[in-house]
Amino acid sequence: MTTTEHKHLTIPAGLSKDGKRAAKIISNYLIKSELLWAESDLFMDPKEWSDRGEDYGDGSVLILLHETGDAGEALSYDKAAYAPRPYHHLEELRKRLAEAGLFSEQMHSWSSAVYVN
Repeated sequence: MTTTEHKHLTIPAGLSKDGKRAAKIISNYLIKSELLWAESDLFMDPKEWSDRGEDYGDGSVLILLHETGDAGEALSYDKAAYAPRPYHHLEELRKRLAEAGLFSEQMHSWSSAVYVN
C-alpha cells in the first residue's frame, strides 16, 4: 500500500523538504503498522495552521491532526495509553523521526507538530 491509497495521508503540496520527509516517515510507519482508520486528513501545512490563528506549532515543519483515527496510537500520549500495546507505536515512531533529525511534540490531545532537531 502507498500513501496515495489513503486519502487521509495526503501530503500537502506546500510543505518544506523537511515537512515532506516527516510526512513520508509517518505515513510509511502508519501503513506498516496498520494504523489506517481515520475520518479526516492527518497532515496540515504549518502555514495553514498559523493562518487559522492557532497558538501552538510555531517553527514546525508539519502539523498532525489525530483527533480521529488509529494514528493517535503513534502520535498522542492520551491515545497511546489505551492502545493494545501501550506506548509501543508512539515510541517506535519517535525513534524513526529522531533517526531523521526530527521530533514531534503534542500540542493538544488532538494535534501535534513536527520540528527539525
